[in-house]
Amino acid sequence: MVVVVVAYDSWQEFIDRCEMVIESDALRERLQLNAQQYIRDHHSTDHEKQQYINVIRKLTDSLN
Repeated sequence: MVVVVVAYDSWQEFIDRCEMVIESDALRERLQLNAQQYIRDHHSTDHEKQQYINVIRKLTDSLN
């Protein structure tokens, strides 16, 4: 399951954008592929591991 965030400034704009996503197979597929790529780029195991290492380094550096 892929969750996509749709940005909007008004309820009508939200409805319009939801309708666009519902009605367009190509748009849905593009949003899905972009979301999957974002997750691969920003939440891979290696990326998450590096983030934890950075936090631990900052914490240990602050103790010195």
